[in-house]
Amino acid sequence: MRATAATTLTIVLLAAPAFAQSGGGADGCRHVADDLQRLACEYARPTPPAGLTRLGAADFMADWRKLVGKPVEVSGFGVLVGMDLNLFARKGDENGVFVDLGNLSRTDRRLAFPNCAFGCDMRVVGKAIERSGKGAIVAATIVRP
Repeated sequence: MRATAATTLTIVLLAAPAFAQSGGGADGCRHVADDLQRLACEYARPTPPAGLTRLGAADFMADWRKLVGKPVEVSGFGVLVGMDLNLFARKGDENGVFVDLGNLSRTDRRLAFPNCAFGCDMRVVGKAIERSGKGAIVAATIVRP
């Protein structure tokens, strides 16, 4: 038993500096100044960011006023038209959530939409905003299943 505890302690002590250097330490993504980039950084970690509200597109459309300014993860069926993304509760819906892609890097935009010409299921992580009297999302990252 003693040897096992000592071995475990040694592994933890050796791994701790590497874990902290990799962004997994206590300060995590705090060093990232931009709010949306920090959200994307935090979302990439094993534990989702504190305060992140997860919901579907239909629930977002119903509750967006309470969510403005907060981090959200909204799932639905995304349709890209030009550089505009609309996120619908399901394929064929006519009312959706506008998603601002302006803060995504070129790489993120390219990786998010391969083989998605006619729409696909996705999760959008970002900040809820009001746009033209409706709820919208400024995307920090997009996740495809």
